[in-house]
Amino acid sequence: MAKWQKLNDRDYFHRGLQEVSDNLNKEIAKIRTRTRRGLVKAAYHIAGRAAERAPLYVGDKHQGGNLRGSVRVRRDTINGEIVPETAVAGLPNDLVVVFEEKYAATQHEHVEFDHKEGEAKYLENTLIDEQDRLLKIIGGVDNA
Repeated sequence: MAKWQKLNDRDYFHRGLQEVSDNLNKEIAKIRTRTRRGLVKAAYHIAGRAAERAPLYVGDKHQGGNLRGSVRVRRDTINGEIVPETAVAGLPNDLVVVFEEKYAATQHEHVEFDHKEGEAKYLENTLIDEQDRLLKIIGGVDNA
């Protein structure tokens, strides 16, 4: 129907409703894109902060490991399910933060260990302490 033709009130209403619906769908698509981008940024933020808190082996370098350097952010699925790993923080859309050293879970869980540098619960504590900032990063109001 040409714009110059006279429309009745019902036609105006339907045209307006369709326009609102189209605009809403465009905004939802933008939000999904921003949210996914924010989740990726948040995952890297978690990885960096958790690595700073992970225990650092102090002693004979031949017996030590590389826990802090083993942190990774990746999408992990096998047959559509997230791969269980040691010290994993699962995020939506199968994005995970993982420490790949074989002893990562042991170091994470044993709060009785005397860590000269770093701490147990390094991933969990990061998620708790950074939760407000993570929400801002995901929402796109903090560019971390």
